[in-house]
Amino acid sequence: MPTSISTLAHHHGLELVPAVSWGSQNLKNEYGVYIISTSSDPDYLPTSDTPVKFDLNQIQLWLKNAPQIRLDGKAPTINELIQNFKRCWLPDETIIYMGKAEKQHLSARIKQFYRHEIGMSRPHKGGYWLKLMAEPRPLFIHQILSKDSDGLERKLLSTFMDGVSEQSRSALRDASLPLPFANLQYTPGTIKKHGLKDHYQ
Repeated sequence: MPTSISTLAHHHGLELVPAVSWGSQNLKNEYGVYIISTSSDPDYLPTSDTPVKFDLNQIQLWLKNAPQIRLDGKAPTINELIQNFKRCWLPDETIIYMGKAEKQHLSARIKQFYRHEIGMSRPHKGGYWLKLMAEPRPLFIHQILSKDSDGLERKLLSTFMDGVSEQSRSALRDASLPLPFANLQYTPGTIKKHGLKDHYQ
């Protein structure tokens, strides 16, 4: 069954910080894990399959910043990239990315994400796929405070993957690792099979 944020938190006995909108500066000056969702409501789950659309301007910027990009070994067209992303989308999930703040506070880490430009390796390349998504889809940030953000992130990702529906899993490019859409790795070396190489510099 797809996983709501409240279910995820309850499963691990965690307390959620009230959600803020993507772009908000009202972020915690503590360590922890943050979850990017399509809803501010921690109980929310899509009632029907939710399609994803992509921002052509952001994809063009990505190709400009990383012209060496390859998809399945070849220079891709924009349409080929979009079709590939659609094969990584989970239409019945609200969680689209989980990140950790272990070397700096959540406020600093999330602000790095805000500033990150697609196609670059710094300051926050993790999760950059969500920046390719077209507006006006609103995004929200749920924060969980923890001094063991690395271990907690792995636990939360594992619980999320266990709940992915069979229908969504079977449509994924990598059904063996059904991570949230914008998460590309589970642990170092355990990486989603997304077909991309040299996709940032």
